[in-house]
Amino acid sequence: MVAGAAAGLYGRRRELATVDELLRGTVQGHGGSLLVTGEPGVGKSRLAEAAADTGRAMGADVLVGRAVPLAIDRLMGAVLDAFGLRVIDVLGSAGSARTVLEAGAMAATGFLLSERLLESLEARSARGPVLLVLEDLQWADAATLDWCTQVTERAPEGPVGVMMTSRPPRPGTPLHRAVDRLSSSHIELGPLGPADVVELAGALLSATPGPVLRAELEGTAGNPLLVVALLEALLASGGLTERDGVVDATSRDDRLASGPIAAQVAELDELALRVLQVAAVLGPRFSLGDLSSVLERRAVDLLTEIDVAVAAGVVVPADDRYAFRHELHRDAVLATLPAAAVAPIHLDVARALAASGAPATEVAEHYAAGARPGNRQAVAWLQRAALEIVDQSPGTALRLLDVAVGLSASAPSPELLLTRVRALTGAGHMAEAEALARSLLREGLDAEMEARLHRELGFAYFVLGRASESVDAIHRYRKLIGDTRMQGRASAELAFTQFVSLDHEAARSSASVAVEEGRRTGDVAAEVGGGSVLCMLSLFVNDFSAANAWADRIVALAEQPHAVDGHLYQRWFVAAVAWNETDEFERLARAVRRGRDVADRRGAAWAIPGYDAIAAFAAMRVGELDDARAAAEATLAYLDGADGFGVAVWCHSFLAQIALHRGDQADARHHVDVAEAWLARGRAQFGLEQWSIAKARLCEREGDGAAALAALTDVWRLFTALPTLPARQDFGPYLVRLACDAGDMALAESVVAELQEAAAKTGSVTFAAQAALAHAHVTGDAAAASAAADLVRGSPRRPLLATALTDASLLARRAGRRADADRLGSEAAQVWATMGADSDAEAVLAPLRVRPPALRPRFGIEALTATERHVVALIAEGLSNAAIAHQLYISRRTVESHVSAAYRKLEVGSRVEVARVAMAHGLTR
Repeated sequence: MVAGAAAGLYGRRRELATVDELLRGTVQGHGGSLLVTGEPGVGKSRLAEAAADTGRAMGADVLVGRAVPLAIDRLMGAVLDAFGLRVIDVLGSAGSARTVLEAGAMAATGFLLSERLLESLEARSARGPVLLVLEDLQWADAATLDWCTQVTERAPEGPVGVMMTSRPPRPGTPLHRAVDRLSSSHIELGPLGPADVVELAGALLSATPGPVLRAELEGTAGNPLLVVALLEALLASGGLTERDGVVDATSRDDRLASGPIAAQVAELDELALRVLQVAAVLGPRFSLGDLSSVLERRAVDLLTEIDVAVAAGVVVPADDRYAFRHELHRDAVLATLPAAAVAPIHLDVARALAASGAPATEVAEHYAAGARPGNRQAVAWLQRAALEIVDQSPGTALRLLDVAVGLSASAPSPELLLTRVRALTGAGHMAEAEALARSLLREGLDAEMEARLHRELGFAYFVLGRASESVDAIHRYRKLIGDTRMQGRASAELAFTQFVSLDHEAARSSASVAVEEGRRTGDVAAEVGGGSVLCMLSLFVNDFSAANAWADRIVALAEQPHAVDGHLYQRWFVAAVAWNETDEFERLARAVRRGRDVADRRGAAWAIPGYDAIAAFAAMRVGELDDARAAAEATLAYLDGADGFGVAVWCHSFLAQIALHRGDQADARHHVDVAEAWLARGRAQFGLEQWSIAKARLCEREGDGAAALAALTDVWRLFTALPTLPARQDFGPYLVRLACDAGDMALAESVVAELQEAAAKTGSVTFAAQAALAHAHVTGDAAAASAAADLVRGSPRRPLLATALTDASLLARRAGRRADADRLGSEAAQVWATMGADSDAEAVLAPLRVRPPALRPRFGIEALTATERHVVALIAEGLSNAAIAHQLYISRRTVESHVSAAYRKLEVGSRVEVARVAMAHGLTR
């Protein structure tokens, strides 16, 4: 074999300089990313190998993975290959239980896998520079491409270099779309020029190519791999002569007409070729053990043929396996197989792998390629593989099931079709899932199968926002199941769907049944599910005492030793919602920390956005706007993969309000519009009242007071009809002010009456302050508004205090009491300023005759919030984002948002620069 190790580097000085720049930046602490595209054999892999070798020499931790061409997508296959992991190593065994809450979280398991691998990369980079090389992205699954997008965005912040290779992406493919999103430098590796080809050939042969050889070399079109293959084929056939330092071909070789790689393969003896044909069917990489199993020969007896293939340059050793030197070599070997032989060999491979205990997806890969209709073994393996991956990758599971359906000699089994319904639901094909489910029900099924089918239908309807149909399907499921333990959980599922469909009386009844059945059978999950609904129902009617009692109860159940599946209904989230309404923010923080931790450990990725969202809500209520923004952004970063709770409206509304507090109306408009689009999807969503507040404030800023009043009035009337009392309390005073300004005193007085009734019922100081503030607008009494502010001076609710002081200043000015207006307005501005709500501070001061308070700087160390300063200090101590998240009891995504804010405020671009600033200001040890 010609020593072609450097073949891919000839004529690549500029490209090598780009790689060197990436590596030097990485080891200095500010990484980056590079995408190399080019035709097969042009030298992408050799450039990647050179980068890996140089990276190791420079002290980097080098991770190398590659995608492979498979009919069945391997979820995050290339990335797992780089880390040397399997899905089960990262996530553990997948649980079989699902709930209606997670029904809308498409491929949440795959999303959690992506998160864990990001954390692994961060942990490695905290120990030193990392070079991640991912090859052949043209064969990568969508999850890998999304992951690459995230990594390339983060790479410049720390010592992480990312190098990716791919064939040129075809327009319209997932890869083409992903390339547009990658935050990477891009090298399009073209063919070598004629002079470089001659120089390369001369270097490989240690002689000057003669005229006949040069003519042969022109046929390689500047492809380095083909140059090497051509020379090796000529050497193997004795077609080269050397004289006086000039090497030449004896004549034009007709055997090369089909290409030099095909000529290399043609030189193999018959036994070696037969072994390689089976190896090529196995895949781009193969183990000697698998080859031995398929051929029913001892591994040691195969070494002779493998050595021949290695000597010919067709195969190379690859760690504990062998690999085809290039995919073009594998293609050339496959081309020697008669078309009629390929399918039978795939079947032999499938049977051998099944007998050796290979993963179901690997066995199914070959059955899918080789089986013919009527092969029951193939159908069984395809269904088994689909069941293993349906929650992780429903689209891939669906493709497997479609193949299985096509291979079924008669009508597919109901079990197979039920699995297909589940895959269709997970992949978002709801209409097709519903049609298939209904056709199965018409055919008649046994009770257990029918029950499972109704449950899948219930989930599908829930995702589609068809709550009443979801209730009906879950109710049918409840009636059909015979397992008394599962009946309690079914009652909890029913209660949740009834709650979402706004049938609160029925929800209360079903939830009570779930609690009782859970207690009777000892099923904590059923008791927690029912108790969670009862907690929310108590909140909705302002029965805070009952809500807190249920919150205490369901959280206490979490600590019982037998609470195995008690996490399924995420009781900590429900308790946090209750404590958010009763201003118990410290208890809320503990519940969020505990719930997020359990969700992460149990693989419940769908639940994590809910915890970040309720943390954002609590931060909004206490006026920690930067923390609220970070938590809301973290939530939205998760929602591409999982939104089991429907919290997108909440978070976009919070971000809109924060933007208005800071005077950014364009950003506020964006978030208001996006939140409205989420509402239009028809799914159950938290946050309608927060969206109405954001929209009203935006309309008022834009000078449209009538639109602001309409936005709040519509939601107030909707909530009055439901009723959902706590949500109204938040915007009641604002609605009263707008109504009074518009002269609609009847509306204002009716709202005040309801606010006062809620305050009396709950005994809540916050509710009392909100009612008093609303009443002050009706009477025009500045003193009453000031008294409302006094009620919450000791409360953590700074925005409510600032609002009351602002409104008191407004009323005092209207009454001609300028001194009081100045005093109250100055205090309001000071409170707004401490929260970073500069726009509100400036607005309240504008008509006053006082000196404005000092606003927090926008840039520099003084611009950092307390949380951001803490994060910066921990960065300086070398902690990864995941480690910081663990120490601060927040999510890694929230940390990322704080890090991004710190970069912006400190005007830096990497963790190294952040560390320097932190040390310069004494923020770290």
